[in-house]
Amino acid sequence: MKTCKSCKKAKPESEFYRSRRTADRLQGVCKVCWRARDAEWKRVHHAQCLEHYRKYRRAHLADMRAKDRIYYRMRRLGIIEAKWREQFRREADALVAKLKKAGIALPIP
Repeated sequence: MKTCKSCKKAKPESEFYRSRRTADRLQGVCKVCWRARDAEWKRVHHAQCLEHYRKYRRAHLADMRAKDRIYYRMRRLGIIEAKWREQFRREADALVAKLKKAGIALPIP
């Protein structure tokens, strides 16, 4: 358990983002407060955020368009879904192997 510096509530460590700079490797502010703080900053600095996005897009337009074309072609062909299913299957198999190695029996439905 860790106490958020913003809302002063004790929360589980999973409710905090990671940080390399702190001793416990967690941010001092919980995820909920962090997102609220971030949203407020973006609302106040909307023009600055928009300009940054536009500048980045102008600098990387060709790359972004190429990635978009590849993504949409793959999606149209059903490759994206197939890759996702394949990755899920690999992760599930790895988890089952890990549990078997630890001697944990899985209930078979």
